[in-house]
Amino acid sequence: MSDQGAVARRVAEKCRQFENRFRAGQLAVMVQEFYLPDAIMEGRELPAQIGHEAITRLFIEVREVCRSIEIEIDPITVIGPVAFGNITNRNTLMTGDVEIHRVLMIWQEKDGDWFVSRDFFFAEQGLLLSELDLVPLVERRPARNRKPRGQVASKAQAR
Repeated sequence: MSDQGAVARRVAEKCRQFENRFRAGQLAVMVQEFYLPDAIMEGRELPAQIGHEAITRLFIEVREVCRSIEIEIDPITVIGPVAFGNITNRNTLMTGDVEIHRVLMIWQEKDGDWFVSRDFFFAEQGLLLSELDLVPLVERRPARNRKPRGQVASKAQAR
């Protein structure tokens, strides 16, 4: 399965499966199906998490504050048994707010399937959106103490 289209379809399928497993709270299974056993996940303020156990522990913590993760995939590049590309995560928090992360994922073919070997994510600082921010402006009036649409709140304002 080294043709670009087939790999892109498989990666998209695995991302949908990841979303479903996360929503269902099946985190250990989700990690095993998505990541290589020695995969590395790291981010701007996250030290490297190496392997299924560490990555699962991280997602257990995430699941306490986040009810769902939606993944939007950019086009991927395939070079032999390695594929890479960016994704955008939209994490819906228990409060209804949405956190946005950009992620670079490196996939590796193993035993005829594709798994993440490196996961570098970067939370977009200040991009914490409430569900109201997602409704077109013509359908609502801005609340008195809310910032106008299109501005990014500082970290202190987002809390």
